Amino acid sequence: RVVSYALAGLVALMLLSVLVAGWQNNVTFVRDMVPRLMHGSPWYYNVSMPGAVLRAYLGRQYWAFEDEPPALPVAVRLALIAVSAAIVVGGYIATRRDVEAGFMLAIACGILVSPVSWTFYMSWLTLSLLWLVRRYEDRRAWGRLTFLVPLYVLMAVKPDDLARITPEIHAVPLKAMVLLVYAGLLAWEAQSPVPETGSARQGPVSALQAGQR
Repeated sequence: RVVSYALAGLVALMLLSVLVAGWQNNVTFVRDMVPRLMHGSPWYYNVSMPGAVLRAYLGRQYWAFEDEPPALPVAVRLALIAVSAAIVVGGYIATRRDVEAGFMLAIACGILVSPVSWTFYMSWLTLSLLWLVRRYEDRRAWGRLTFLVPLYVLMAVKPDDLARITPEIHAVPLKAMVLLVYAGLLAWEAQSPVPETGSARQGPVSALQAGQR
């Protein structure tokens, strides 16, 4: 049932995109843009780990490059695949006993390891952010809750605003590192005991599972 709901949502989104952008624009995007984006992008608006690696390897002249980037050496690509696999597998191992944490971490890991994750993709983490706030509040983990405030600011700020500090700031994979820290918080939360006050409430995944029964 969950898969059918997901497929129905995907079809609805596709129909909406056709209605809003038009058929020809969608065809152009799928035919011309998607194959290029699958190779990644060194543009500084790409906050994923592959984007950070491309910027580090290709140098400053590619920070605003919006076309298909030059290919990375095989060794670099293999290392990137290995790190991405380690993040995904590690996330699964860390959260396999907590289905809610696993759901939230899957979104963060997807953004982190994708070839292209534009900065507004951070908005996809809103659900997991609210979930973390609820968990911290239930457990009275005020230290972690306080740490979320500056972390959220760094997640939400635009790269152009960061460049006002110094134009060279894009040499530092700040967004990717912040996202990695955030994913670590989600994985860490999976190891923490769920308080009784929180277990009495149904989270989004628990509610969905209950509806299947």
